[in-house]
Amino acid sequence: MNDTPAGFGRCVARIVLMLAVLLVLVAAGWTWLTLSWAYSVGERAGVLQKVFRRGWMCKTYEGELAVCAMRRWPTSCSRS
Repeated sequence: MNDTPAGFGRCVARIVLMLAVLLVLVAAGWTWLTLSWAYSVGERAGVLQKVFRRGWMCKTYEGELAVCAMRRWPTSCSRS
């Protein structure tokens, strides 16, 4: 005649479901934010010194610029 345990179980199930939905929404928001936010915008100037492929899951090509202040087109720049 006492329906307290069934009502308590239903309440706990509802809280767990709400926490799961909240966790999915936070993960989706974090993924959207990290994939859409650009942390660097602009043009680069210099001589391409090294190109390499990096990444564990998403392979990307990255490069290293040797920035030199010379009047003519440099054949090689030394790092300082």
